[in-house]
Amino acid sequence: MSNNYPTPEQQCAALWLVLKEHNNRHRSKHEKQPCVDGMPAAIAREWPSYDSVVTDMAKSDYSENLQCPHDLRFLGMTSGKTGSGGKTLCPHGVVCQAKIELFDHPASTAPKDDQYTGLLAPGRSVEHCIVRLSSAMRPPNDVVKTSIGKAVLRATGPKLRKAKLFPTFAIKTFRGNNVRSGNLLFSGCKVGQPETDYFAHCLCTQLTEKVNPALKPFVQKFWSYSDYPLSLGLSDYCAHDIDGNPPSGRIFFPYVLILKPIRKAGTSCASEPTVSAAASEEVSSATCPHHAHSNKKHGKGQTDEGGVERFDRFLEDMESIHSGTILFDLFCCPEPKAAIDPTRLQRIGRIITTSEAIPSHPDDNLFFRHQKKEEDFALRPEWERAAKMKCSVGHRKGSISKLAGWKLFEEQIERNTYVDFEKS
Repeated sequence: MSNNYPTPEQQCAALWLVLKEHNNRHRSKHEKQPCVDGMPAAIAREWPSYDSVVTDMAKSDYSENLQCPHDLRFLGMTSGKTGSGGKTLCPHGVVCQAKIELFDHPASTAPKDDQYTGLLAPGRSVEHCIVRLSSAMRPPNDVVKTSIGKAVLRATGPKLRKAKLFPTFAIKTFRGNNVRSGNLLFSGCKVGQPETDYFAHCLCTQLTEKVNPALKPFVQKFWSYSDYPLSLGLSDYCAHDIDGNPPSGRIFFPYVLILKPIRKAGTSCASEPTVSAAASEEVSSATCPHHAHSNKKHGKGQTDEGGVERFDRFLEDMESIHSGTILFDLFCCPEPKAAIDPTRLQRIGRIITTSEAIPSHPDDNLFFRHQKKEEDFALRPEWERAAKMKCSVGHRKGSISKLAGWKLFEEQIERNTYVDFEKS
């Protein structure tokens, strides 16, 4: 039956136009201003300090992140954040349009009734997505000024002090029939990574529940919103397909989604969507004129006021991403017990860009809804019990929820024993 609701294509095009127009206004506003730390003002980015992030985590109301159904969230001056509706976490990033290419489900692996539903239904190309790549914050050791902030850094150990990047990735997929968009959010290590390469490690929808005691007072508030604030629900993404239709049977969804990077830092040339992962390895700037121009334009090796090379140069690198670039392979952990069994992980698809990449600013109002893990557990109550099961992986011991995160899944994928939907 036809309806007058906007199609997924129309919704995606409308939001993309809003983001491009905001970016053009931002560039026009700043292009005539004097340089900041040797950079054009339109490129220079102001990142909240670590102290500001900690304060925001302690005082802000995050319930809207779980409840807001909209794709743009106009915080205005009531948000309590600096600037006009600015983001404190992940303030700067790049956005582009993308699609998820999902492989056919191996017939021998599971009956049709046990295949993923909704936007993860196998054998489809899920078009009309908008993705955002960012860092949750800047390296804290560069900007911590208060005695409390310095004390926290000392207490957390060397990992946070040596962190160079906090990669995050979000994807928004539009659906028809007046059904709200499906949203997924991915991140890496809670205390950051020492590499400046955004694509150095896997990202996933779950962080381990192991929290350094020094950080607990600052993240404790998240437990007031959910019993599982470090794990994001996936059932909503699988509740309706791209046309807005629910599955004929039950909703079938995985426990965790994992992204394995395919694109390499410094690569701007597009990879053919149909080629294998090996065929999309890095292309140096010497062989890619667009990236060489980008380096010249933005000033490769530029430094901040302290003489340190800017950590957010990765954003300029990603602005050179072309349409048709394979960003990530998409993996699933089908249920909690599969997290400790590398033969049960599944490679189900890949994420491919379908447009150029443009900057995303703190005040562009782009919003990605977070889903509580409790909504998944309501549909799979046995998973909640299984996630608390004691286990050991190598020298690590604890419950599945305390061990299952980017590092475990990265190690499991590297064993190359997973079920590959593309090859099965």
